[in-house]
Amino acid sequence: MFERPKSLPASRAARKTLCQIPGASRRFLKWYESNLAVDQASFFVASKDKCYRLDGRTGELLATYVTPTIPGIETPLWSYVAVTDGVLVGSVTTRMGIPLNNPGRSDIPDLTRNLFSDALFAYELETGNRLWLHRGVNIKKNATCIADGRVFLVDQGEIDDARA
Repeated sequence: MFERPKSLPASRAARKTLCQIPGASRRFLKWYESNLAVDQASFFVASKDKCYRLDGRTGELLATYVTPTIPGIETPLWSYVAVTDGVLVGSVTTRMGIPLNNPGRSDIPDLTRNLFSDALFAYELETGNRLWLHRGVNIKKNATCIADGRVFLVDQGEIDDARA
């Protein structure tokens, strides 16, 4: 049986803090996965190469997690974000979607650029220590799931390799 969905109070302090996070945007939400996550007490916002942990009631910044250094990836951007059982799971990409050059349609992003991640990783919330890093080829972000302490993913590169 599923529990009734829960929400955190949207305090003025939390909204004010969110507005001060550099690059935080929800502009392309209807095309891309969310850059937001919540647990019982915190609100997480991924922006550029960082994920910010905010107190769910006050909006106070509790911690900042930075994308891990990955050989061959010059500027890893935080993409997917999820939190479960004291663990923050994220992905990095170098292929963030940018608006297409369609006259009058700059509101539509290039969907092919933001479908995949290059790596998945996890941090322990309390210590900030990285727990693991999985380097992939084309990890499908909207097919990444977490259950029973395990992360399930689809790596399009592995599927393509199997077909060859």
